[in-house]
Amino acid sequence: FAHEFGHAVQAQVGPTADDRAKDPGRYPSILVEAQADCDAGAFLAWASSGAAERVHIPPGSLVRAVAPLLDFRDPATVARADPAAHGLGLDRLTALLTGYRGGGAACPQLTVENLPVTLGREGVTTSPPSTLPRFSSTADVLAAATSSVTAFGGQLGFSAPALTPDAADLELAAPLGQFAAASAVALATGRSISGNDVGAACFTGAWAASVFGHAEVDGLGSWPTDADEAMDLIRSRPGVGFDELAGYADGFERGWSACS
Repeated sequence: FAHEFGHAVQAQVGPTADDRAKDPGRYPSILVEAQADCDAGAFLAWASSGAAERVHIPPGSLVRAVAPLLDFRDPATVARADPAAHGLGLDRLTALLTGYRGGGAACPQLTVENLPVTLGREGVTTSPPSTLPRFSSTADVLAAATSSVTAFGGQLGFSAPALTPDAADLELAAPLGQFAAASAVALATGRSISGNDVGAACFTGAWAASVFGHAEVDGLGSWPTDADEAMDLIRSRPGVGFDELAGYADGFERGWSACS
């Protein structure tokens, strides 16, 4: 509802339908939708602070509150310039966090130039993957993830190898996809490095960004759904907090430096 209210505000203060018609390159659908997600984030921050008289959203309910926006994501094959594009799940979470942290004033400041988008990211496959599944077994997935996460940790100055993932995380990852299983390795490693779940999520986001769009065909990070799979693993964990989701988005957007 807050997202749609954001569109109602746009209809009055811009970008209006006339603004979009006159300059479609400046106001593509994905930007207009991101600004509305941002407005929803600003509302969530206000409501969860206790300031709202009639709407009460405890901080512990924020993950459930944002779930519909993250679930209502574009298919990964949608073009970024599609007139109905909303973005992938991580795109919507990132826009929402902009408003959650910066308030409604931050939303009109989102532009085509400063909007981080994973939908249609260069370097990922936009056609159906060439192999299904890309790895023949979970063991192969974990071996590839261990090698990748260990190398990423080494780039950050951590010499220890990647850790064995939590069995419960692997069980949660099974219906989500192989990148989710690989992300369980990053979560275990990040938890060891940071000492907490938020740091683990942030490390996982930083690792996911390091391979997303930079991997060989059918490697970890080469499929357009990969960034969302890692996010979905984190939000499926029992008792997950909104700060963990935010940590993943921060690590993905700004790297390990955002995790301290």
